Amino acid sequence: MAKATAAKTKPAAKKPVKQQLKSPKKARNTSASVNKGQISGFLTGIKYKANNPKDPQTSSAQQLLEAYHSQDSDGKHKLIARYMDEGGIKNLAWVASYIESSEQQEQELCENKKGFMTRDEILGLNGFVVNGNLPEKRAEPVLQALLKKCWEANGLADAAAKDPCELIQKDADVPELTMYYYVKTQQRDTNATVKSSKLEQHASLKQSGLKAVLDKATGSCDVKIEFPERIDGKNQGRVLKSGKEKMEKEIGQLKDALCLGKTLNKPEMEGLLKEGEKHQMQAQEFVEQKARKQLSVLASLEKNPDATAEQWLEHTEDMKATCAKAQVHCDGLKAFRARLNVCL
Repeated sequence: MAKATAAKTKPAAKKPVKQQLKSPKKARNTSASVNKGQISGFLTGIKYKANNPKDPQTSSAQQLLEAYHSQDSDGKHKLIARYMDEGGIKNLAWVASYIESSEQQEQELCENKKGFMTRDEILGLNGFVVNGNLPEKRAEPVLQALLKKCWEANGLADAAAKDPCELIQKDADVPELTMYYYVKTQQRDTNATVKSSKLEQHASLKQSGLKAVLDKATGSCDVKIEFPERIDGKNQGRVLKSGKEKMEKEIGQLKDALCLGKTLNKPEMEGLLKEGEKHQMQAQEFVEQKARKQLSVLASLEKNPDATAEQWLEHTEDMKATCAKAQVHCDGLKAFRARLNVCL
């Protein structure tokens, strides 16, 4: 009887162990990775949200759309890349802080030298040296041309036409010490200026309260702000209120200095004290007739649900002009007080 040979059985094959591969971190989008489909999706979504007054993020969408159109090609791609990194159309809460940081960057790159200055100081800021590269007979025409450009650029042309005394502090005894209000913007690093730093709102002055307003609107269903003109107007009102408070502080300090001057009873200070009283009265009248009145109109607009975008826009422009004049008054009061302190 033959021995039964045991069938050789193959060993059971081991199941391959699945290796748990860690999913790579999602790469951040860059301007180079943005394609036409993403651009189209961005524009479609943002335009729809920007034109929907019932959407709580309407204002953010409008600001983002305006920022997009202000960029060059690379800037647009960078903005869309940031938009996608933040979650796309579902999340626009970052827009306000992005605008504020961009404005801060622009502010850091530029330095404003402003206030009341002598003729030679103003000419010097623009590279002119009297009797150097500028003949004495040309100094006055060049000065007037520089002042005209400056006042027009800063919304002070009307003030210059109506009452030049607001922008010029004449020194009858020493004409060379006559001072003019002037603003010179100097770029610290022109190579560092980027397109993204041009993201801004309609108001020319910085809107520090915008982020809080938009954050509140984002988390609430009861949105009272339905158009950007109202946002701009309310924030311009904050700027005006701050300017009014600064003026009132300067007026108080001038009053103290004038009171001290009268107490000293120096005959040689009589003309200077009269000039100071005139500046004080003009500044006080401006606060009461312009700043305070415009803030009252602003309060009435806020309480009027039927106020139109045109009404808000018109009043915002008025407040901008008043803010510019308030800055002139503040600088003028400081300059005069410095002259007065020399004699005290």
